[in-house]
Amino acid sequence: MVDGGLSDDAERRAAWSRLWAQGGAGSFLDVTADGNLPLRDHWQAWFATLPAGAHVLDIATGNGILPRWLIAAHPSATCDAIDLATIQPSWQHERVRFHGGVAAEQLPWREPRFDAIVSQFGAEYGDLDVIVGQLTATANPGSVMRLVLHHPNSRPSSLADEELRHAHWLLHSGWMSVASEMIEPLSLLLKPGGPGRLAKERRFAVMRQRFDALQAERVRRSMSSVCPDLLEEAGQAAARAFGLAARQGQNAAAKALAVFATHLGDNAIRLVDMRTHVVDTDQMVKIQALLAALGWRQVDISLVHEREYLMGWALQAQRLGMV
Repeated sequence: MVDGGLSDDAERRAAWSRLWAQGGAGSFLDVTADGNLPLRDHWQAWFATLPAGAHVLDIATGNGILPRWLIAAHPSATCDAIDLATIQPSWQHERVRFHGGVAAEQLPWREPRFDAIVSQFGAEYGDLDVIVGQLTATANPGSVMRLVLHHPNSRPSSLADEELRHAHWLLHSGWMSVASEMIEPLSLLLKPGGPGRLAKERRFAVMRQRFDALQAERVRRSMSSVCPDLLEEAGQAAARAFGLAARQGQNAAAKALAVFATHLGDNAIRLVDMRTHVVDTDQMVKIQALLAALGWRQVDISLVHEREYLMGWALQAQRLGMV
């Protein structure tokens, strides 16, 4: 989900839209040892408690991981799922309607219609004071709300810190520029006379030395990291570009490396967004009080875990039986 005011809003929205278009299930969800996404069992157990025919609103759905779990857990629930980014999830279901380009602060619905309101790592990216009022206006009497929000000390937060360090290193160490330099010599490998030029021109040897040194550092960082994805993706992107350079020439290779550069920048935006929008204890208490003032009861705050890891805050509430 992209919302708020970190950098240019159009740039941030475009970055999130591109990231979702790549097909990821969640904005920051690592896979467990058995291949499952974290919090799946948590949500499916909760979804199973909803009444027959429940109409659910999912805030900041991304590629629709919560609606997917809802459909799997409940035989008759329907869902409207919104995100400010442009989204086109690869999966579709007759009981789910996706709405891209919709801000949680400006819902298209003005009357009570939802029996449950949910969000996983999404609602906090917007103005929660405004969002809570919007959700209240669209909640049926007796409806329930469950939000999972980023906690400053959670596993996703700590992994985001580490991935931000990787992104910063890739963007500012010279790795990207040196990888780009390597396109020229590698484009000569299969050309007539190319190997001879590579052997004669000293500058190509200097390029190779610079790249080898940075490549060794990239591998070292990757081997010592608990979340080396960006570093490994960088190595794979360079290998693809170098192969294209030899087979198709410099232009094709440069375009391929530029695609990765955009991906890297998009991920940097995602990670900064996430770390900026963690919710501390004071904010949670404020949201709790606001919900109570708006007619929600049993407003409970807890911590949600996956295995030994703290994953985030869980906020649950129920709308009063009359409006």
